[in-house]
Amino acid sequence: MIKPKRLVRIEVGLTPKQRVLLWLRTEFRDKSAVEHVRQLVEQPPHAAPRYRISLQVAATIQAAMKNHDPMLVQRAVREGQMEADFLIRLAYQTNDAILKDSRLRWFQIGFLFERLRLGESDELLLNLVDLGMELQSLKYAIHQISRKYFDGECVLLRDAREVFNIQLTLMELFLAGVAEELREAGASRALTELEKRRELTTAHGERQFGQLVAMAKSTVFRDFGNPWAARAVLKPYLRELTGATQMG
Repeated sequence: MIKPKRLVRIEVGLTPKQRVLLWLRTEFRDKSAVEHVRQLVEQPPHAAPRYRISLQVAATIQAAMKNHDPMLVQRAVREGQMEADFLIRLAYQTNDAILKDSRLRWFQIGFLFERLRLGESDELLLNLVDLGMELQSLKYAIHQISRKYFDGECVLLRDAREVFNIQLTLMELFLAGVAEELREAGASRALTELEKRRELTTAHGERQFGQLVAMAKSTVFRDFGNPWAARAVLKPYLRELTGATQMG
């Protein structure tokens, strides 16, 4: 397919971030994870998004700085390529956070609801509340990633969007029902505990947001030959990452 000349001119002038946003809109978020992976496997290596966008970023910067010092141009190209690669990695990292645990969350939701209907302990209720809070924290993290790095655009693949929205809606309805029942029963102590847990959601979400960003940055630093920076950026999150590795 031959692109119109005006479209070609527009694409040539795109910033690294704009190139990644174009990729998100046209090649990524309308696909399922399986469809996206199949596309990566079937297309030639030079068409892979990270490789292709890296070359495009370099060409754009070199054209814009053709009369500048070659060392400055090289540095600008490296910075632009790192920015684009970070954004692509962050999109992948965010989707992984949703899809990796989605099946486990369904099992947890089903198991806990079943036990709760059988009239088992209040501990199960608290486990469900915690699961709901976990999903709300993840919602906060995804919103922050979208707002701070992708101009408010959605970064989730189609199936990641669908499963997350269903699980989140289910648990938010559950939490709203729990709060209403506690109010009607006059259970002020339990209601206060529920509100305390809700207040922690933003803090947990901010922590999760930072961890996802750090993981994407670490990968980029490593790939661009800076292992020290790759380790340093993960240092504040070693406890969570070590725990996740041990659980896995």
